[in-house]
Amino acid sequence: MADRKRLRLTLCGLLSFAAALCVASAFYSEKRVSAEPELLSAGTAARFEFPARLRVATYNLHNFRDENRFSEKGKFQYKHPKSEKSKEALYRTILEVRPDVLAVQEVGGAEWLTELASALARRGLEFPYGVCLDGRDSYNRLAILSRVPFSKTIELVAPEKLTRGMLGIVVPVAGGNLLHVYNVHLKSKVSSDPDDPESADRRSREARYVRRLIEFDVQDEKTAAKIPASVRLPVAERRENAAPEFFVLLGDFNDNPGSKPLAPLEVDAFARALPAKNANGGVLTFFNPNRGYFHTFDRIFASPSLFKDFYVPESAKIAEFSWSQTASDHRLVYADFDFTGTLRREEHFTENKK
Repeated sequence: MADRKRLRLTLCGLLSFAAALCVASAFYSEKRVSAEPELLSAGTAARFEFPARLRVATYNLHNFRDENRFSEKGKFQYKHPKSEKSKEALYRTILEVRPDVLAVQEVGGAEWLTELASALARRGLEFPYGVCLDGRDSYNRLAILSRVPFSKTIELVAPEKLTRGMLGIVVPVAGGNLLHVYNVHLKSKVSSDPDDPESADRRSREARYVRRLIEFDVQDEKTAAKIPASVRLPVAERRENAAPEFFVLLGDFNDNPGSKPLAPLEVDAFARALPAKNANGGVLTFFNPNRGYFHTFDRIFASPSLFKDFYVPESAKIAEFSWSQTASDHRLVYADFDFTGTLRREEHFTENKK
């Protein structure tokens, strides 16, 4: 009888031990899954030595999300992710350039942005900081990844005035200065309006609006809503020198240099367009496979003071590689800014104010 009792106790002990192992294993697995790095946003405490030379870049990822498309096997599928071959080409392009701040367009959302950052981290290029704009366009969103901490984000949706909104970050740089980085994606040439067949009028309004948002240093939706659709405010309401002294405006403008829609941005008093070229001296950044057209849609503008004091001459480049078309129908564009004298910072950045 005693032997049976001991046997039952032994079996119970073994079962309890096995159950404990299962719980521990499940907990460990869950911890491993949750160990996926999360992108940090503004307001994060950091100790970081800002580089003397900061590289900023813009890249339209061409539908980095699930969408109805043909698979790699040529079969049309609904809500199908971007192909692994195309993703690898994207990663390879970014790894070749190694930007410090990367503004992207056509990313599906925060989940896809984290996927992009994680994939790059596994390949040796970490972007611990990031932000994604939840704009009107729920498919093609704006986002920014950064290797350097930023003190503030600027998230402006304004769906009636700016199709995809405007996303910005503020990066502390040398001498206590602040570098504003604005990311935009203007309305495409696709249009259902017979009076505006290529959305040129819409892009003109958007370009004027973007300029006013920067000139007035708008940082919240309430203030942005007060700017009329015409973006022509009475002189009495204008604030002199309100625009940030140092800013870059970059993204996909969906129109070529010298076009009427982009005229509001191509004014030296507002910003200088950086003359980006590829290794062969070419200036084209977008290929439309349906029409066979090449365009220069992706660009970087720098404020006059930033251009004069910090832009590295001839550093604006178009990343053109043999695999570029596999990655995206757009090319990555980047430029360098030299902030020599930047010191190590150790501080808690101010809370993010949206």
